[in-house]
Amino acid sequence: MGLIFSSHISDNYLEDLEELMFFNSQQQKVVSGIQASIEKYGKPNLTVSHGLIHINIGDLHETQSIFVFDSSQKGISLAGVVIFYRDSKENITILHIAISDNYTVTGEFKNQYAALNLFEELKTACKKIKGVKTITIFYEKEKIGKVKL
Repeated sequence: MGLIFSSHISDNYLEDLEELMFFNSQQQKVVSGIQASIEKYGKPNLTVSHGLIHINIGDLHETQSIFVFDSSQKGISLAGVVIFYRDSKENITILHIAISDNYTVTGEFKNQYAALNLFEELKTACKKIKGVKTITIFYEKEKIGKVKL
């Protein structure tokens, strides 16, 4: 089957999501960006309610997430997540992207292109939101990487 995208994640994936978000071996490559994002927006926090995991960032109440799962392996594996919020009428800002080691460019399942497909899924979702014209990636002292829709 391949990759599946969802805006919801079951609490059955809590340990996997904690591993992905807080103990990801790839974090060392972007540690300054993560620190800058935390300084500006706040720390990510996982909460469980009614069988679902919610990701909150600092005091932002409108953060949303898209999760990518791989159903081609035994069971369904969490491959990644993008966390974002609408910071203006015309813009969505990506606050955090986390991809499982197995799905990075050096991972066992690199040919699934999890990060690229996750970003494309976000673009598709944003095109459906009235007024949104750009997606901005934040990962340094200021916003970088603006993409027009």
